[in-house]
Amino acid sequence: LRRRMTFDSGDAPPDGARTHVDRDILRELTRLVTAHVSVGPGVQVALARGLPPTLWQPSFTVCVGAGQVRVLTFAFVGEPVLGDRPDRKRTPFCVRIATGDLVEEAVSLSRGGASTTEARVHYAAEAVAERTLSTLDH
Repeated sequence: LRRRMTFDSGDAPPDGARTHVDRDILRELTRLVTAHVSVGPGVQVALARGLPPTLWQPSFTVCVGAGQVRVLTFAFVGEPVLGDRPDRKRTPFCVRIATGDLVEEAVSLSRGGASTTEARVHYAAEAVAERTLSTLDH
């Protein structure tokens, strides 16, 4: 995602290098993150496991560090659905979905790698405590 460039100006960092973001990689990375900050991947996981294609109270976290970018999704899935309003709908089960490193995929795509319609995600579902009212409580 970054490449080092040197400058002769006096306001350059002490080591004389400045970090530059590759626009093509950033464009692909933005596209990939945007695709995962949605219910689409979660609905695909639910359907693949024979669950209703609904995610209740989904929340998304973009994790950036160690040269990687990953998207985490947390949501209630399955049945029975409890709660009286859409923002309070929940089930006894919560799913956690994590993408692989999206920077690696963005680099490959920006260099002409094959674009896939499917992205690999890792997921786990578990029963939640009865008192859990939101994905943030879990």
